[in-house]
Amino acid sequence: MLLGDISRNTQRTAGQGCLGRLKDFFKRHGKLYSFLTATLTSVRISNQFKRELDFVLQRYGENSVILNIGSGPSRIKNRNDIINVDIFAFDAVDVCIGPGPLPFKNDSIDLLISIATLEHISDPIAIVHEFRRVLKDGGEMLLYIPFMQPFHAAPSDFQRWTEEGCKILCSDFPHVSSGIGAGPTSGFLWIGCEWLALILSFGNTTCHSLLSLLFMVITCPLKYLDALFERNPNAKYIASAFYVLAKK
Repeated sequence: MLLGDISRNTQRTAGQGCLGRLKDFFKRHGKLYSFLTATLTSVRISNQFKRELDFVLQRYGENSVILNIGSGPSRIKNRNDIINVDIFAFDAVDVCIGPGPLPFKNDSIDLLISIATLEHISDPIAIVHEFRRVLKDGGEMLLYIPFMQPFHAAPSDFQRWTEEGCKILCSDFPHVSSGIGAGPTSGFLWIGCEWLALILSFGNTTCHSLLSLLFMVITCPLKYLDALFERNPNAKYIASAFYVLAKK
């Protein structure tokens, strides 16, 4: 059996406040949510990460067992063979889990992907150990990990990592490589939008949420400057996110 015991969580609210409720509305429509996050947010996923994701998916076909941990409401590259795992019961989620060990057997997974999830886990070291446990020998893990990003609860938010911190987090894996997951402009814009909303909302939480969303939409075209900056060797000092590819 691939699965162990599953603790189901049918909750669908992944955020708090006005902005959280708005996000939840769009998350009920996975394709629309994916489109909006790709086009109207401050973050531009790097070409490096996109290529790494394409390359790793090419190595694992429909006969492989692939997990997407923290999938949210969308599927990666529209691949229905990838098992979506999340704590929230969105329509695209195949396995809805609760806290504790992953409900998968030892050495049962060929490829594990987790994008923008580890910051929402209170004990990321333990979950990375779980990732290693369920991976087969020779299996791979691709993570997208935040660095320069504001607090964003979904439903909680706990930590950030430098590139060196990402490598230490995955140090139990014998083969680890890393790169820019989202560039410095993405990090600057997201924090800048939050700063403007902080100044202009005068302490009103709802106003802050709406203003940060408005500034994000207005400034989002600037994120494409990261196509120029993401390969700059100094980009890692203020990158929005990193990726890590690790092999067991």
